Amino acid sequence: MRDQLDTKTSDLLPGKLGRPCANPDRGPMTDAERARAYRNRVRSRAGLARAQADRDVRRKVRTELTFLGDYSDAQLLEAIRLTLAEVRDIGNKGSKARAAHLVAELARRYPS
Repeated sequence: MRDQLDTKTSDLLPGKLGRPCANPDRGPMTDAERARAYRNRVRSRAGLARAQADRDVRRKVRTELTFLGDYSDAQLLEAIRLTLAEVRDIGNKGSKARAAHLVAELARRYPS
């Protein structure tokens, strides 16, 4: 029989099961915070894709030889969206070429 001096089962188990959260100071992220962080990562990588497309357009590199393959479809679509907004607002020729280069990369990935 058990008495008051026996250890409880809960005392034998570790504190918390599972993986600790990334930010122990702030606690686990909510779904909204996780979605916001994802959108920010996509926007950040889209900016890098735009810069890569700019370099490719300036060097007149063919689409097959670019480094845009490192970016996901969502990141390329976000880069296209940002570039087209820039074309609409500024009307820059370089932005049109950049948008065409990004679209050509997506077209290369998904041939009809």
